[in-house]
Order: sequence, then structure tokens, then C-alpha cells
Amino acid sequence: MFILLEPQKRKIPCAPELSLLAALQRRPNLAPPSLCGGEGSCGKCKIKILAGGVSEPSQAEQQLLTPTELVDGVRLACQTFPRETVTISLVEGNALSAEYKTRLALALDNAVVEPVSTKKYLQLTPPAIDDQVADLERIYHALKEQGLAVDDTAPGLLPALPRLVRSADWQLTATLRDRCLVDLEAGDSSGKHYGVAFDLGTTTMAAYLVDLATGRLLAQTARTNPQVTFGEDLMTRLDRAHQGDLATLQQTAVAGLNELLARLLADSGVQARHVQEATVVGNTCMQSLLLGIDPYYAGVAPFVPALQVVPELPAAWLGLQIAAEGRLHLPPLIAGFVGSDAVADLLTLDFDQPQPPHLLLDLGTNAEMALSVEGRVLACSAAAGPAFEGARISCGMRAAPGAIDRAVWDHDRLRCHTIDDQPARGIAGSGLISVAAVLQRAGLLNRRGGLRRRELPEGLQSPDGQGILLAAAEQTANGEPLVLTWKDLGEELVIARAAIRSGIEILLAEARLPWQELARISIAGAFGSFLDIDDALAIGLLPPLPAEQIGGVGNAAGLGAVKILLAAGQRRRARRLARQTSHVELSGYPGFNRVFARHMTLANKTRP
Repeated sequence: MFILLEPQKRKIPCAPELSLLAALQRRPNLAPPSLCGGEGSCGKCKIKILAGGVSEPSQAEQQLLTPTELVDGVRLACQTFPRETVTISLVEGNALSAEYKTRLALALDNAVVEPVSTKKYLQLTPPAIDDQVADLERIYHALKEQGLAVDDTAPGLLPALPRLVRSADWQLTATLRDRCLVDLEAGDSSGKHYGVAFDLGTTTMAAYLVDLATGRLLAQTARTNPQVTFGEDLMTRLDRAHQGDLATLQQTAVAGLNELLARLLADSGVQARHVQEATVVGNTCMQSLLLGIDPYYAGVAPFVPALQVVPELPAAWLGLQIAAEGRLHLPPLIAGFVGSDAVADLLTLDFDQPQPPHLLLDLGTNAEMALSVEGRVLACSAAAGPAFEGARISCGMRAAPGAIDRAVWDHDRLRCHTIDDQPARGIAGSGLISVAAVLQRAGLLNRRGGLRRRELPEGLQSPDGQGILLAAAEQTANGEPLVLTWKDLGEELVIARAAIRSGIEILLAEARLPWQELARISIAGAFGSFLDIDDALAIGLLPPLPAEQIGGVGNAAGLGAVKILLAAGQRRRARRLARQTSHVELSGYPGFNRVFARHMTLANKTRP
């Protein structure tokens, strides 16, 4: 049997014992998002049956899909099994958007440009009867005259060398890396020297194409990490990799990076063969999956990764489609859940330099935190991010057109704003916090995050009594009311808030620093850039500093990745930062459960 995917005109084999989602997952970039990893609990992997017989709707589908959707042939791919060849399409609007990460500008004005590879134009003297120096040695001599010593040559250059130098009339451009000749081109291409930096996030992957000679950013792009179809959170992907999907997860990640690279090349007009360097930053799990290493043991006690320092790799070994002899650099990790993306954050914010007490929060799917105080750097991670990126929230989604991103209280009514003013499709993390903050200020939430239902104004409670009505049917994209449930607020948001505040409190305790002595809180990542600081303070997500001491710093990991791409000195600096950072493991921290329980609230009574 087959799945015929429209309008892509793709034909995918599907055995009867496989769900449609499982079959689609075997083809990179084709499967719909599945934030729960195919367990039938998130309701995100919606497809539409256009033709062919499939299994009857499951109990999960009857709970997560509306009667109208079921009548129209909408199903959950993880719950649907083929009975014959079936034609399907993805439901409009369930594709995940990452465009907002590319709106975060990278400040490269003062970036150090000292690339690990260099290109030189050579005008060689042709051989003669009285000048019988061999072709390769002739190139070596010319490079030495320009002050560049060469000890080795990439083997792939040798077979074509005699024909290349003569067809180029002895005018060549040589590329060197670490005293090794890695590329030769006819003519003068010394001005075409590029590198690509990737930020491989659990949810979003971003890419930046940079001129290695000038440090200029030529193009940038982003997309949802295609691995999201295997599960939104890290632990789900850890389990899937350990259970036999490791190769597929690796191939999916590489395919996503190559797709981003193709976009960058198309936007800039740069040829792949001129991209000599690549760097990738990401958390420990993402980096392991990219390298084809089972990350399972980094996710269970004692949380030890397979390797902390990754050797330089040939990009071709991974299947990254840059120059044939291009190299891939991955900065070092700090711990099992604090990866090279955190190292890139620390580098961007100069955590290796003397500064007043500074707290960094990178609130992606995996919340990473670091504290700089009196020359020390402490770091930890907390499993809080999925709620802020749509996972486990009944109507949650990422920042995309139609996502509720903020709310206001207007004459006893909740008014929600959507990105690009589109009909409401769901609620983004910033919108979730904003709605909670509005309800908190209106006195409609108790300390635990539960709603004071008897005090709710008329029309605020959903018609089914299951939660807060965010948007009426006529205001939504699918014609159904959009509801934020009691569980979303009183459980999922409260748990995420408690995880973050517990991590912050324990870092401060380890440094023996009262929160009042913090000089700055920086929030990295796309989520931090769109977060309203007053809303975050209202629900106690952050220590109650004055709002002017708190702010977003954009994609600090992406900027750090570009800096590491541009300069050998920044790579050395990243290695020092990783070595010097002390990791605090929250799961084994004495009294962690007590600290966590104390922060299971949406109140912030200590705010001045």
C-alpha cells in the first residue's frame, strides 16, 4: 500500500501495521508536526483523507478533533492506519513557522574576522626545459612567497591537478587550512570565500551565510526542525533514537540543514563550492543526533554525554553540501543538557569578561541558564520550554501568523492580539504568559494558577465550561472557539514557571548571591525577544527586578555561532568558556523538590 501526498505528488510506501505518521516520518520533511511524538495526545499531526480507506477514528481523535473536522475527513496521522492506498493532504495551518527567528538581527559590526582557512590568487610561471619543478611544488613555492607555509595537500586534489593548472593557464586560487592545501580553482576566486553557521535548536534551526573575508552577513533563514515530527521535547527524541530511529533522526537533521543551505545560496547567488567552513551549535541531544550518536545516556542519570569536545570533521562525512573539502566545527558542550548553544550564548554576552552579576536565560524548548558573578560562571538547565513553544498546551502553537501573542484587559473583557492580525489559530508562548498576567492583574487567578470561576465576567468562560474563551468561532481560522483550559494555566504554565524559577534560585544560592544584587537579566532566543517583561514579572516568571534591568538579547546562540565561524580565536575562547563553566545538576540538588514546590504559583508578591 502507498500514501499519495498532495499537492507534493509524493508516493510513500506504507505497511498496514504502520500509522500514516510513522510512514511519513521515514521521508525527511514530509511528516506533519507531532509534538507528542505520535502518542495521540497533542492533536497537532492533522491530515485530511482525500481518497482511500483508513481505520476508524480512535478515542483520542474523538477527543482532540471537532465533529466538523471528522466529518470533513480530518484525522490525526499518528492514529490513522491505511486499509488500502490512501490519498491525503496536510491540513492548512498545522505546518510550523520559524520565520520570526530570522527577524532577530545579528550585530556583526565589531566581530573579529580571523578565519581558519584562507584563499590566495597565484600567477605561476609555467614550467620549461630549464625549469622542471613539479606542478604541486610550484604551487607550494608560490604560496611560500606570499608568506604561507604548506605541509600537506588534500588527496582529492591530486588526480585533476595536471589538467587543472594547464587549463587555467597557471593562474589559480588556492585555499589553505591549517597549512594544508584543500582546494584549487582556475582564475581569481580569492574574493569568494564563505562560511555558514547553523543554530540547531530543538524546535527551530536557523542558518547564516557569512563572507569570511569581510565578516559581512550575506543571507539568513530559518525553518522548523523537521525532527519535531518525532516529538517536541528532548526526552521523546532520546527515546525514539534509542529505540531504533537514530539513523532517521540524523538524516532528518542533515536534510534540514541542507535545505537551509540551499535557501542561503539561492538568496545570495553564492556557489556551494565556495563555502569552505561550517559551524553548528545546539544542545547536547541535538548535537548527538546530528553526529549519529545515541544521546540516550546523556538523558538519564548521571547525564553523561558521549563526548564533550568534538573533533573537526569533514563536512562531506556528514553529508553537508558545501565545498568538497569543507570542514565542520562543533563547539564543545558543558554538560548533558547544557550544550554548545549555551557556550555560544556565553561568548556573545562576554561571560568570560569581568562584569556585574549577570543572569542569562535561553528559554527555548530546553531552558538553559547561566550566572556570571565575580569571575565565576555557573550553568544549569530546566525542562520548561515545551509549554512556551506550544507543546502540552491544548491550543498551543509557535510564533506564526494567527498565533495569539499578547492580550489586554478592556472593560471586563479579554482582548487578544494575533501575529499579523490573522484569524486566531492558537496561542504562542508569549501569549500564554500575557493572558495569565492579564488574569492575574484582574484578580481572577489564585496563587496556584487556578481561575476564580465565580468571579469571571460573563462571556469569559468558554461555552463548554472547560476554560477561558480566547476567541469566538467567528474570530478563528477553523470556525471553532479557541479555548485555554484550566489545565493549561493551572498545571502546564505553573510547572514551566516553577522549573525556571527553581533553576534561577539554585544558581543564585550556589553563588551566594541575593537576587536583589543582580545587575542584569538577559533573555536569549526568539521567545525572549517577543516576551513582554511586565507580563513575565506579573506571574513571577523572573526575579522581581526593575523592568529596565531585564531585556531580550536576540538570537545570542546564532550570533555566537557566527563569531566562532569567523575567527580561530573565538573557537579557542569558546573552549575556555566551556572548561571554566561550573555545571549545577538540578535533579540531584539537595532540596530541589522543596524549591520547586515553593514556586508552583503564578504570584509574585515580592515585586517592589
